Amino acid sequence: MAARALTRRGVLAAVAAVSGAVGAVLTDPRSGSADGPTRSGDEPLGCGRTSYARRRRLGAFLNETAAFVEPPVWDGSLVDRTDQETVEVTVGEARAVSVPGVGLATAPVAFDPAAVLVSPGTTVRWTWAEGVDPALPSDVVALSVGCFDSGVRPPGGEPFTHTFRTWGHYLYYSTLHGAPYRVPSVRGDSVTNPFGMRGAVVVTGV
Repeated sequence: MAARALTRRGVLAAVAAVSGAVGAVLTDPRSGSADGPTRSGDEPLGCGRTSYARRRRLGAFLNETAAFVEPPVWDGSLVDRTDQETVEVTVGEARAVSVPGVGLATAPVAFDPAAVLVSPGTTVRWTWAEGVDPALPSDVVALSVGCFDSGVRPPGGEPFTHTFRTWGHYLYYSTLHGAPYRVPSVRGDSVTNPFGMRGAVVVTGV
């Protein structure tokens, strides 16, 4: 039995182990950098100071290959929520996944909407979905270090809010399910961006 594929309970146990040891085992290149991880030859990603016109970078981040999700990861849509004081984003929407040796067809590893367009001064409120199966924890972490970080929360956990006052692209991810650096995977090895759980808030410059 020990050699058999992980069951759903095994997936949950593996993710729980990741959650408990996240600070010790992640290989995070952001350490010592004020601007967070960047691709070679790229400009630093300041907190929200990525040019509004650089849509290509938005797509490169949200649609980067995810280990356990069939491409495209992101459908390219940018949901218009301009002129709203508060915008809701759900953490833990179901997405189709395929993990070798693990019998899961879907998992709550997506933000909804994945990319949203807002006006300066808008507060985004991330709400953790309830009643999801398997009940995986998630967090909301800005790609730019120090911009915002919700901490890991379970389904139905307390909402997290951040007010976006300055125009630009604000890119973020779930450490456990969409990290841009290597994390332990449910298979027992390590992987980058396992489930493509990434999001973006684009604040208009108008």
